[in-house]
Amino acid sequence: MNDENKIENLIEAFSDESFHKLINEKRIAIEEILTEFTASSYEKISRSINSRIKNENSLREKLRRKNYIKSWDIESDEKIYLQNMICERFPDLLGFRINCYFKSDEETVFYKLIEFLRDKDNIETEENPKLKQKNGHNIYKIACKYKELNNIFSFEVQIKSLLHDTWGEVEHSIVYKRKKFDSRSQLKEDIIDGLYSVLEGADKQLQKLYTSNSSKKE
Repeated sequence: MNDENKIENLIEAFSDESFHKLINEKRIAIEEILTEFTASSYEKISRSINSRIKNENSLREKLRRKNYIKSWDIESDEKIYLQNMICERFPDLLGFRINCYFKSDEETVFYKLIEFLRDKDNIETEENPKLKQKNGHNIYKIACKYKELNNIFSFEVQIKSLLHDTWGEVEHSIVYKRKKFDSRSQLKEDIIDGLYSVLEGADKQLQKLYTSNSSKKE
């Protein structure tokens, strides 16, 4: 069986209705754990959690781009086996995002979250998360595994400021997800990078206003 057929078998197993119900239940369970963190945090963060399950198109695209078929060494086309492989091996099958108010808070919230998660018996976190993106900017995200009896569900948590979050969505769509050659790609990357600097300045000004207002109230 060639790699494309193996990918389509994985997609078919992923698309199963009962499987989607299962992973959505785990999404809710993990979100409740993360909400426990945001509710008890003293940092300036949003109390609500953004979450999503990887969709079929994104799953297929990443399976090809990362060549997971080779590294996973799939030995069977049985549906339950493939579903277990997806849950355990696909690093951001479930994605969660915690938004803080300001970019300078991202690192602080990130390491406090890691400390919180490592105290949970049913969660395993990666030891050395990669914090540098291809574009040279820092990104605070960590790959984790939620364990339940003999089942493992992979998920990823990102910490982003509200402005950084907005910029990241645009950058991801225009630069990261482009599917064909674009003669203006470098110009677009330069413009997006310039906007990053503008937003950083706006973020700092907003933080000054917030800090000044808080000081007056005190």
